[in-house]
Formats: sequence, C-alpha cells, structure tokens
Amino acid sequence: MDKLTDFEPGFLAASKNFDENDLKVDLSGKSFMLTGANTGIGKSVTMELAKRGGTVHMLCQYADEETRKEVVEKTGNENIHLHVLELSKPREVYEFATKFAKDWKELHVLVNNAADVVYTREITDFGFEKNFAINTMGPYLLTKTLLPTINKTPGSRVIMVSTCGVYPEKLNLSDLNNENMEPFDGHDCYARGKRQQLIMTEMWAKEYPNVHFSAMRPGITDTPLLYKFLRVTKRTRDGKSKLRAPEQGADTVVWLCVAEKVAQQPSAQLYLDRSVISMHKPELDTDSPLEEKQQLMRTLEKLADDVRKDA
Repeated sequence: MDKLTDFEPGFLAASKNFDENDLKVDLSGKSFMLTGANTGIGKSVTMELAKRGGTVHMLCQYADEETRKEVVEKTGNENIHLHVLELSKPREVYEFATKFAKDWKELHVLVNNAADVVYTREITDFGFEKNFAINTMGPYLLTKTLLPTINKTPGSRVIMVSTCGVYPEKLNLSDLNNENMEPFDGHDCYARGKRQQLIMTEMWAKEYPNVHFSAMRPGITDTPLLYKFLRVTKRTRDGKSKLRAPEQGADTVVWLCVAEKVAQQPSAQLYLDRSVISMHKPELDTDSPLEEKQQLMRTLEKLADDVRKDA
C-alpha cells in the first residue's frame, strides 16, 4: 500500500451514476451524532447535514468552538452542538453516552467516523492498548450505550467509516488487545480494529432489526489520518487527482445518513461510492465463522461491563 496509484478509480467517474435527488432532503427535526466531526471527512459530513437542517452533535477531542461557529455561519443552522470526547478513555465514553441518552430522547443517526493510528505501544485506562481503545472499545461503548435510544427512534441508522486497509485482516480472538504483537505495528492494530468494527456492524444488525446498520469506505481521501496511516507526506502524491477531497470522501457517509433509498437496502453492508462492495477479497481468507463473531461480541461486552462497573 505504498503507491497511491494502486487504489480504486476516482470519485468523479463514480459520481456520474449518482442520483442527484438522493441528497435533496429536509433534515429538520432529525438528530445526528458524529465522532471526529471537526476535521477531514467528519467536518464535511457535519457541514452537509447542517445545510439540510439537521441537528448535529459534533463529538471532538477538544472544544473546537471555531469549527462549530464556522458550520453555523456557513449554513445558518444554530442546532449544532459541540461535545468533547476522548475515545481512548472508555469510562468517559460510557458516561458521555449515558448522559446523552438521558438528555436527548431521540437519535436518528450515529456515525462512528473518528479513528487513529498509534505507532507505539501505549496502555490506556482498563489496560486497553490505545489503538484498541480508540478504534474498537470507543465505538463499541458509544454505540452500545446509545442503541436503546437509537432503537426507539423511527428510521434510525448507524454507520461505521471503514478503510481499504481492512481487507488483509482476519479476526484474531487470541489477541484483541494487541498484547502479543511483535514487533508492534500501529498500522496493523488500526486495520484489526476496522475488521472488528465490520463484525460489530454485522452482529448488531441481527440484534437490532429496527435500526439500519452500514459501513463505508471513503476512498483514498486527503485527510490528516491518511498521511499518518500511509506514512507519506503531501509531497509524495503523484498529482492531486490521485486523492479525493474530504467532501468527496464524505459523500457516501452523507448518502447513508439521509437518502431514503438506503432504508430499503439490507442492513450490514459495506459501501463505496454509494454502491455495495464486499467486506472481503475473494483471494483472501478473512471471513470468520459465526461462532467466532459471537465470541467477539461477548468478549467486548465483558470488557464493557468492567468499564461500567462502579461508574
């Protein structure tokens, strides 16, 4: 994955098949929550939802009031709420979601967008390796705690933002917390977490049939995480056309959030450019038996119980 020219055809070619009416919607009265809502793809999604009148809950690592104000000023939408949340701190994630569920009675769409690549082994609260904490336990605790609220909200959806880096990865139940990885590789930890997110999506879709679950790949998008993920600099790019703008990477997220036809699609599918794609490459043996996927969910729930204890 060191050549940007190796990736899929660009957004502009794919967009020729888009139905422009899909995004012509009024989101007044609907509520949306996004992690990583103030930068890159997340900021673009926030802007598009706000333009259409949605109430947007921006979950950010720090109090980025400047970006919130920018969204309000550019869209004229005052219903933009800023929340500070550090996904690497599981107790904070649980307490935030619990309070949100008490204060807000509806949540139409949750987008698990934030992610990180941590290249050195760091142990966070409850003994979680930091990549595992951010990319697996953070989305698990946030989503699981909010699902009762989401489940009772008509037409609700949950979206995971994934990556092409997920394809070589197969679920490894013996080392979920990346304790035995030698040499330690943050890139591989990140990809493992993304595989775990896809399995969460699949299993939650079975448990909550009233909620539409999906995942998406944004394509190779010009965001800060891209350069961290690939360990390249902007000078490495072979021409601007090789990378998507954040607005282009965000398009399928917005479509999954708002398009009416999405609700008619089966739950637990992976999308790229508004089209369904496989979660696995046929030449790679990366799918897992159902019992292993169920074991993942049981293990994550047990870890979540430890976080909830005495909270």
